Amino acid sequence: MTQTFPISATAVLVGGQRLPFYGIEETSKVYRETIDRLGLGGSQTPRCEILDGDAVVAHVSYNGKVWAGARWRNVLTRIADHPINRIDELLPWAFAEVATPQTGLV
Repeated sequence: MTQTFPISATAVLVGGQRLPFYGIEETSKVYRETIDRLGLGGSQTPRCEILDGDAVVAHVSYNGKVWAGARWRNVLTRIADHPINRIDELLPWAFAEVATPQTGLV
């Protein structure tokens, strides 16, 4: 699994614990191995975020995929109170007009 989006990172935050960042692929691999070793389910896994200083620049999902922060931030801030029958409104193209370098959502 090779992911090629640009990312600048200095640390990884897993379940509130700050760890050194050794690269995207290594972070993904170690996170998945830890989940498997501990036998954790999706709702039991600690949050894994990749940081540049104190800013979150990406997160690692349960399956080990690394997601650039700006690509999911808008959805995460809106999904909790959003009606399930209008979930299509949260798809990336539904709010692409606000995704500009100035807004930080690209």
